Formats: sequence, structure tokens, C-alpha cells
Amino acid sequence: MGKYNKDEVLYNEKGERVIIKGKKKNPFLVGCLGLIILIIIISACAAALGGKNNDKSMEDKVEQKQDNKSSDNQSESSDKESKDSSKTTREQEAALEKAKTYAKTLHMSKNGIYNQLTSSIEGFKPEDAQYAIDNLKVAYNKNALEKAKDYAKTMNMSNDAIYQQLISTVEGFTAEEAQYAIDNLKK
Repeated sequence: MGKYNKDEVLYNEKGERVIIKGKKKNPFLVGCLGLIILIIIISACAAALGGKNNDKSMEDKVEQKQDNKSSDNQSESSDKESKDSSKTTREQEAALEKAKTYAKTLHMSKNGIYNQLTSSIEGFKPEDAQYAIDNLKVAYNKNALEKAKDYAKTMNMSNDAIYQQLISTVEGFTAEEAQYAIDNLKK
């Protein structure tokens, strides 16, 4: 029979013998399946072996950075040392970086950034969020203008509707920031 599966013999309701011929195996399909399995195995082995080398090089990089920091710390002035005494926490720095992202990419207001940082989505403590707001250098008038341009372009909103949206609790811009945005929208 060679390339064929074994024929199957069954009996129908009348007791008559029915022979079901085996299907011909598709050598292309079998070869492709074998090749895919082989690629998966090779990839898994390469990832397992390659990961160990990357971990070692990462450790070397971390050690090198720590050595550089040590030498940098020794050469710092007394002004820098007094600044280090009031070190920031990892959470504060993370909140600040997240706040920078919100300000730069989403053009959020000060109030909007604070609310987002303290929301259940981000989960920062109020004091960490406040640290971020206090240390964030953002032109909120510019953010209000960019947000107003977005509303004008994508939502085709009137100036009055844009102003109301900007000062709403959703956006959280101040009345002055919203008015700046409206005044500087393309007429």
C-alpha cells in the first residue's frame, strides 16, 4: 500500500460490507509540518543559550555603570551632595516620567495629569503625583492649544464647545489656558 493509509472495513445497516479507502498522505504537508517543528526547536534552543550570554553582558554593563557612578560621585561638588540629601524615591521618579509622557504626547493639563497619575490605572500615591507635578516643566498654554487643535480637527467642534471641553473636569485646563487656546486657534 505504500503511500496510502490502511483501508477501513465497516458494515452498514443492512449488514453489507463497506470498504473505505485510506486517504493518500500529502508529502508536502508532512514535510512542512516537520520543518515548522524543527524551526521551533532550534529557536527555543537558541533563545535558551542566547539569553544566558545577554544576562552576563547586562551584568557587565550594570557593573560598569556602577563603577562610573562611583567615580562620578567622588568628584561631585558640595552643592551636589546637599542636593542628594533630599533624594527622590523610585515612585516619585516614575511618576515624573509618566507625567512627562502624558504632557508631551497627550497634551494634558496639570490637573488632568495629576488625576491620571492618582487614578486606579496608574496608582501613584498623591504625594508622588504631586512631586511629579511640582517638578514637571510644561507650557500648559501650549498643551491647551494642541488639545484645542485636536478637537477642532477631529471633532469639528465650535470654539465655544472646545472652550467648554478644555475647562471641563475631563480635560482640567484653567480658564486662562483654555482662553489662550481659543485665542490662538486658526481663524
